[in-house]
Amino acid sequence: MSVREEVISIIAKTLDLEPSELSDDVSLYSGVGVDSTEMVEVTVALSKALGVKLVQGDISNKVPLKDIVAAIEKKKQ
Repeated sequence: MSVREEVISIIAKTLDLEPSELSDDVSLYSGVGVDSTEMVEVTVALSKALGVKLVQGDISNKVPLKDIVAAIEKKKQ
């Protein structure tokens, strides 16, 4: 499974969404209405599941999903 697929799966599970609701070019905020509290939950879930340390500012609900994937890929290097 690619990092992108893992990220989509984790976000979908955390937010109780279908993976098809998440696309590369839409932000979690404008695309599915993720607020700051939910983004904290997403960040923690991604950190635990992928074994990367994410801190505030590493990822945001206002950037496209592809940027979140890129940030995590960079952390995994």
